Amino acid sequence: MPEQLDHVRSTRSRQPDSTISVNATVPAYAGHQFPSCLIGFIGYSSGMSGIFAFPKLVNEKAARSVAGGVVLLCVTYLVTGFRWVLPALAIGFLLRVASGPRFSPLGRLAVHVVAPRFGAAKLVPGPPKRFAQGIGATLSVGAMVASFGFHSTGAAWVLIAMIAVAASLEAFAGICLGCTIFAQLMKYGVIPADVCESCNDITDRLISARNAQVAASS
Repeated sequence: MPEQLDHVRSTRSRQPDSTISVNATVPAYAGHQFPSCLIGFIGYSSGMSGIFAFPKLVNEKAARSVAGGVVLLCVTYLVTGFRWVLPALAIGFLLRVASGPRFSPLGRLAVHVVAPRFGAAKLVPGPPKRFAQGIGATLSVGAMVASFGFHSTGAAWVLIAMIAVAASLEAFAGICLGCTIFAQLMKYGVIPADVCESCNDITDRLISARNAQVAASS
């Protein structure tokens, strides 16, 4: 028994903190909760390949925290009309579309400061969240172009109001409109079904890893 425990400890010491490798895209059992200590940086950093890659899995609590920050930026513009908020908003969306939170200050704040305060991470598929960020990027870039390029404050205001509504739904009610659109596009074959097939066993692997850690520590 001591030899077995030593082997387990030595094996675990050779592994990084975020040991769960995610080589898939969308989990079939999204929405399950797992301890943050097990998941590590899953939910906005683990499962990424390359600098410009979006996480395979996303922590719903981190995503909602990001949405809350977006709401604050949108409300700032809608109330004050300070148009330099628009580039900050657009650049933030573009950075998150490109690489999740890696280069996004708001994403980093959500992952490392805000989301951990709400307890265990809640895993949801990454691609729908990326799609939602893409919609936000499109609207915010459109608002920036309207304001700076065509001096159309009204058009910019409407576009930012649309972002504010969608971000508020996600931040305060957990309703991701972009994810809903993504699901419908998959349903009608616009988005290939194989985007979702490669991660069907992610939940089972996470549970197995958790059980292994519990057994090793007992």
